[in-house]
Formats: sequence, structure tokens, C-alpha cells
Amino acid sequence: MEDVWYAEIKNAAGAVIKNYKWVNNAEASIVWDGYTAAGKLAPDGDYTYKLYTQDRAGNKGESAVIDFALDTEETPVILTASPEAFSPNGDKIKDSLILTPVLNVTAGIQSYSLVITDASGKIVKKIASEGKIKNEFVWDGFTDSGRKAEDGTYRAGIEVVYEKGDVSNAVTRDFILDTAYPEIEAGADYTLFSPDKDGSKDTILIRQKTSREQLITGQLKNQAGVTVKEFVWEGTAKDFVWD
Repeated sequence: MEDVWYAEIKNAAGAVIKNYKWVNNAEASIVWDGYTAAGKLAPDGDYTYKLYTQDRAGNKGESAVIDFALDTEETPVILTASPEAFSPNGDKIKDSLILTPVLNVTAGIQSYSLVITDASGKIVKKIASEGKIKNEFVWDGFTDSGRKAEDGTYRAGIEVVYEKGDVSNAVTRDFILDTAYPEIEAGADYTLFSPDKDGSKDTILIRQKTSREQLITGQLKNQAGVTVKEFVWEGTAKDFVWD
């Protein structure tokens, strides 16, 4: 069992376009949906995947590099959603979601219909029109009724009808609408300790209370702002003793 595992997907130029991080154990398998870390669909081309870690003793380990290719040439239409999670709460940070249709054939479009559905499949937003399709659509988190959509998981779908009768459909991956800020509390029983093994305040206990999140990182920094130790938790942050 290691502390932290990392994985990365690189493009043909060697640039990291997607990375992963796990505490204690890496996932037994992962599925890449073709999206970059920025939430954009990666271009067609060659890619590599590698898993690596470093234990507390400094020993490093890594997997063999896996080579694979991404090819969407035969797909009539693709609909992407970026970012994979957004928070339309007015703080100017990921306040909107960008839906981008990618079509192999852009001529001869008769009409299109784009819908956003919640986890139950209920349509909360619909945009339909005739003729040329827009390059992108922006969703601000409001439903067709003018109300803010509730926090939760959503998905978008599009149907494109061509004048010659062909119909193409596509759906996005699931994305998250989350307007709730993470809750974090941290404190210590005292603010001075002396790790000299004399039995008096040799360690310091850091108490923490957080909301449940995917990944939480804690850092101990010196007065120059340099991180001297880092901790990672999944779910909720735990109390810990620093020596």
C-alpha cells in the first residue's frame, strides 16, 4: 500500500492532457472518455497512459507505457460539455457550462434540438431551431421555467435533422451542477510545540472537520510559504498528529 498513486495521459507531443490521483490504492481500471483536464474533447491522434507512485521511503515505481489512438472520424455528431462540473452561483468561477456540437457534415441542416436532462431523465432545458447550428451553447443553470436548476447530475443531448432526411444524435457525458461550497474547519489544541523527545509537547494534533469531497489536500508550510509536508484524503479530512 502506497501513499498516493498518479496516472497521466499524454499526447503525441508528450504533453500531459489528463491526470489522475488516488490515495492508498489506484483504481483497478479506468475509462477515458476522450476529454482533457480542461474539459475539452481531445483531438484525434496517438496517446499514451502511464501509472506511477512513490512510497514513504522514496522508492519509485511505474507501469509500462500503454499506447493507443483516438479516432472520431466516423462519428456523425459529437456533443461535448465543459467543464465536467460547474457552479452557477455568481462568483465568476465556472458559472456556466459550454455545450459544443462537433459535426462531420455541417451543410444541409434542416433543424436541431438540444435538451438538458436531470438524473431522472426529465428535460429541464430545451433549445430548438431551424437551419445552421450554433458553434456552442451556454447554459447558465436556469431551467425553461426560469428557475435555477437544483444541484445534481445532468446530461445533454442533441438531435440534428438534415434536409435529405438523415438524423444524427449525440449525448454528452454526465456533468455536475454544484453550487455548495466545501465546508472546512481546522484547528490545533496549542500553537507551539517542541519535537525534542523530552515528553512535553513533542507533537501537535491538528483537528479537522470537512464536508464529504472527492479529494482533499492539506499542506504544512513554513513561514517562507514552502510546503514541508502534504496530506491527501478521500471523502473527509481526518485529524492527524505531526511530529
